[in-house]
Amino acid sequence: MFGALAYLPTYLQMATGANATKAGFLMIPMMAGLLVTSVVSGLLVSRTGHYKRLPIAATLLVAVWLVLVSTMTPACPCGC
Repeated sequence: MFGALAYLPTYLQMATGANATKAGFLMIPMMAGLLVTSVVSGLLVSRTGHYKRLPIAATLLVAVWLVLVSTMTPACPCGC
């Protein structure tokens, strides 16, 4: 996941021609999602005490995200 997070801004700059600022702005929704899910998962673990299922669920979500990211093209519909 962290490798993909480091690679995505570079991809946005090189493949789509976005400048560094625009690539950073395109990363904001993903960072907001990471912020919300980390807070929610922390609260969930604190309340229930169960933590073994969360890494498995997170791995599956990251796998789905990586599959979706792999379908991006230079003509992506995100306004690149």
